Amino acid sequence: MWYRIIKKLFHHRMILSLSLLAAVSVWNGREFLQFVTSKEQNAGIADLIIYSIQKEEFVWLLPLTISILCGGDTWAEIESRFLLFSVSRIGTRRYLLYQVFIPIFVAAIYMCLFPVFLGVTFTAILFDAGTFTGIFVLTPFSNSVLLFLRLLLISMLWAIASELFALAMKSTYAALVCPFVLCYVMVIFQRRYYPGFTCISPMDWIIGGAGGFTGLILLLFFFMIGYLWLLKWRTNHA
Repeated sequence: MWYRIIKKLFHHRMILSLSLLAAVSVWNGREFLQFVTSKEQNAGIADLIIYSIQKEEFVWLLPLTISILCGGDTWAEIESRFLLFSVSRIGTRRYLLYQVFIPIFVAAIYMCLFPVFLGVTFTAILFDAGTFTGIFVLTPFSNSVLLFLRLLLISMLWAIASELFALAMKSTYAALVCPFVLCYVMVIFQRRYYPGFTCISPMDWIIGGAGGFTGLILLLFFFMIGYLWLLKWRTNHA
């Protein structure tokens, strides 16, 4: 298990995912940086990061980058019959638990590395603009921690969703496309038809709107139950 986690962390997909997400975040942060510079105000790294990840472009790209990193590995094992070797060696129950734990853990590490990766980039930008005065300037520390915890849960949700779609459709390509499509549909559906039903909107998950955290927790729970049930069924019928 730990070998697979370490292999994922040093895989080229990790660098690709971090680079894509950081590039979009830097693009989003340029507006905030221009505003701060024009008003001759000082800004911290956390202020710039929080502004950049609360934009729609970040919300829609996050499931895609998580899927690039985590998606489809479980189905690839089933398709290649490698799971038969794993089940015979460690047992069905431990195999199922590992397959649930690995994408969640990798997504959590990814989301821990992302602020560091982005923070280094923004530090260089702020120093160059002459507006860097620290980490937390305009945003309280507690707000930053809560946002980071929400991002952890969101990344876990998309990691499980990508594996679930791959198992359901028997395709690793579904793991890459379906979470992004689901995120887009949820945002548009909530915005057009049920504006007050914020618990299903990925935008409100990040912003922290009323009901957003509850909807995130419930959806993560149901996705995990569905993924575990489908994984067990696929394993028994492999």
